[in-house]
Amino acid sequence: MTQATFDFTGDQLKRAGMALAQEHADAVTPGWSELAYKFLINKFLPLHKRFMAEDVRSYAAQVDFTLPPHARAWGGVIAKAAKEYLIIKTSIRPVKNPKAHCANAALWERNDERLIELNIFN
Repeated sequence: MTQATFDFTGDQLKRAGMALAQEHADAVTPGWSELAYKFLINKFLPLHKRFMAEDVRSYAAQVDFTLPPHARAWGGVIAKAAKEYLIIKTSIRPVKNPKAHCANAALWERNDERLIELNIFN
């Protein structure tokens, strides 16, 4: 018996994992992904110029925003904002969460020009 060979790239696996986490969050809380995206744009970004995804998750918990079943669901929200050029990845830094053992993650910066262009920031 041989093991099946899968030829997925790291990027494909990353995107599949984010999609799966978001689908699960939407199944548990219908519309969670869109609500979380609006939360990021309208509530979090006006207050934070530079941030990591863990900062968004922490702020969401502080203000009693509905949290997803798994924190990885936020990855798709961040990726959507990046794809729309509302945020820009500026560097990689160790996360603050001690359980993550100093893993590296993206440092993001709010793209004020794009947000003004879209009339999100006035």
